[in-house]
Amino acid sequence: MEAQGLFVVGTDSGVGKTIITGGLAGALRQQGVDVGVMKPISTGAVEERGRRTSTDALFLKKASKVEDPLEAICPLCLLAPTAPILAASMENLDIHLGSLKDAYDGLAAEHDFMLVEGIGGLLTPLTERTFLADLVRMLNLPLLVVTRRDGGTVNHTLLTIRYAQLVGVEVAGLIINNVRPRATDLAARTNPDLLRQLASVPVFGVIPYSGKISVERGEIGDVVELLWDCAAALHESVYMGPV
Repeated sequence: MEAQGLFVVGTDSGVGKTIITGGLAGALRQQGVDVGVMKPISTGAVEERGRRTSTDALFLKKASKVEDPLEAICPLCLLAPTAPILAASMENLDIHLGSLKDAYDGLAAEHDFMLVEGIGGLLTPLTERTFLADLVRMLNLPLLVVTRRDGGTVNHTLLTIRYAQLVGVEVAGLIINNVRPRATDLAARTNPDLLRQLASVPVFGVIPYSGKISVERGEIGDVVELLWDCAAALHESVYMGPV
């Protein structure tokens, strides 16, 4: 399979999509791939001196070391820390998928490969009639699913994969992210192997927790090192062969 990018989606909020996307981008760039990063929609933005910033977009830019402006990386930056449909309505705005597609096309033209980070899961509502899955389909990118290893993850992960396949979205594979300092319970120990058995798509890696990484504080820590092997495996699987 050859793709011009991947759309990174989570099974739900808080699974570490930004960490995974930033780490993959940084690793791929160090491995010689011209990668661009994008967060089409962000909520919970910080406003300083009349300018909005997204901590997710800042982390992606720092981890990947791209030179693209933040406005290109995150073209729609909303203030309220809630679902995009609500955050936009609070500002009397409408979310237009066509405008986001145009922004993506402009940024993608500057790079060989794109990593696009979604917001929430595939059924995160963008408008009354559209969901994140509709944006994924419009950009025509395979999906990389980020999931956690805690209890409940098998259900969330399989639902995400099967819904994507139902609506015609190709799923490139999974990355399992450890979002807790100590994931030692039975479910956390056994879920990665269970997902390998049941998911029907490749598991590109299980990422350990790192206290050196913080999206909120803009600390990339050892994120590139942690995602190095996953980036190489993804590159071989979905792009142009071994690095």
